[in-house]
Amino acid sequence: MESQGKDSDTPKDADAYNNRGICLYEMKDFYGAIADFTEAIKINPDYADAYNNRGISNYEIADYQQAIDDYTEAIKLEPKDAKTYYNRGILRYFTKKYQEAIDDFEKAAVFYQQQGKNEDYQEVMKMIRKLNK
Repeated sequence: MESQGKDSDTPKDADAYNNRGICLYEMKDFYGAIADFTEAIKINPDYADAYNNRGISNYEIADYQQAIDDYTEAIKLEPKDAKTYYNRGILRYFTKKYQEAIDDFEKAAVFYQQQGKNEDYQEVMKMIRKLNK
């Protein structure tokens, strides 16, 4: 989960909702977390972290399509966020969209490698190999 927007112009109220959403998520109040992330997005529609966090929360309540939609929006806003590609790839795998999952994992692998995140890179490569069998 991401606690603050990467853009210094992010309205403080959006940060407050996002941060409270993280607290609610950690207390396993996924519906409350989703409501707060949604409020953060209403205040700042370009808040990629709030979309990503809402996607994680939607995953927890098994609303996979909404989670995929949230990750897709986060990727539009931050197209080099490897973790979001990985998260969306996992959900596409769960929903049997295997080629789309591979595409997301391959993008995540490129960004993880560029960022020097070798453990994450190895993990995503494992998923790619598993799907290519």
